[in-house]
Amino acid sequence: MRVDRTVVKVRKLYDDSAKREDREYWLSRPPQERFEAVDLLRLEYGHGRTRFQRVFRIIERRTR
Repeated sequence: MRVDRTVVKVRKLYDDSAKREDREYWLSRPPQERFEAVDLLRLEYGHGRTRFQRVFRIIERRTR
């Protein structure tokens, strides 16, 4: 997956409408594409090629 760096939007840091647009965009994308984007960001920020850890927790629910 490649990032298109020709598109740039300058916004204020605390622009709520921008956050809403970003959220709506990413929720409209398929899960596989979202995971690939997160993986790309992890690589850009130097977190290597390690994969996500799987953590399981078993919780016993009380019956009413």
